[in-house]
Amino acid sequence: MKYCTNCCISKDKEEFGRDKQKCDGLNQYCKACIRERSRSQRESNPDYGREYFPEYRNKNRERLREEGRKRLSENREKYAEIGKKSYYKHQKEIAQRRAIKRRTPELVKKNRERAAEWRRRTGSAIKYVTRWRKDNPQKAAIHSMVMWAVRTGVLTRKENCEECELKCKTQGHHEDYSRPLEVIWLCPLCHGKRHRTYR
Repeated sequence: MKYCTNCCISKDKEEFGRDKQKCDGLNQYCKACIRERSRSQRESNPDYGREYFPEYRNKNRERLREEGRKRLSENREKYAEIGKKSYYKHQKEIAQRRAIKRRTPELVKKNRERAAEWRRRTGSAIKYVTRWRKDNPQKAAIHSMVMWAVRTGVLTRKENCEECELKCKTQGHHEDYSRPLEVIWLCPLCHGKRHRTYR
């Protein structure tokens, strides 16, 4: 336990941030008090952060990148989960920002060049899809049947993944293709994991 000198409450040590200058290696204020102080500072002086943080990031760009890579490599699963939840929480706003960005002349030109280079390297995606449909006619027909069933209301796409309960645009997974309308609704990550277990 540790005593917070701001709110005058004893809390678990996990409730305190690190501070190398202190003898116990922990901040004298708890995380809740620091969050409240930061919020009040942002409200009282909103322009300070806009000026300070970009300058700080530019000065410490390499160190911050290295620390970020280290954190990601040590906790890849944790940050993947955080990123996934954040994306689905703000999906509409992200889609709007991307739509605006994609319309800029510079990005339109860049995307065209990238697509042309990809087609030169790998061939057309349409050719790949056509070849897959020819090699897997039963699966292709069942995929079309599921899309038709969702559009007509025969099947209802679930909003949450049946594996991890994440709210997202779920994908239909078949355990048995002989029963085309028996579908498990999974998020893209769980769907990929399910398929990798069959290999």
